[in-house]
Amino acid sequence: MFSIHEGITIEKYFIKLKIEKVKELIQNQEYNFTEMGQLLNYSHINHLSRPFKVETGLSLSQYKAEQRKVRNPLDQIVLI
Repeated sequence: MFSIHEGITIEKYFIKLKIEKVKELIQNQEYNFTEMGQLLNYSHINHLSRPFKVETGLSLSQYKAEQRKVRNPLDQIVLI
């Protein structure tokens, strides 16, 4: 039902939510990338970095270094 209504699988939706959380964590500068992955239940940083790059077009390091940090409102995740 979720996929039919929202046009996205629940798995992809949760990945998008996690990517937005990573963006928030990067902006807060409290954790390194490994710690961020652990907070979001990724067993290895590569399991976080791959979907991050697919979704944003940037590596974690590139996003961190970028001056303009764009985040998507959580209530608009499925519209993106």
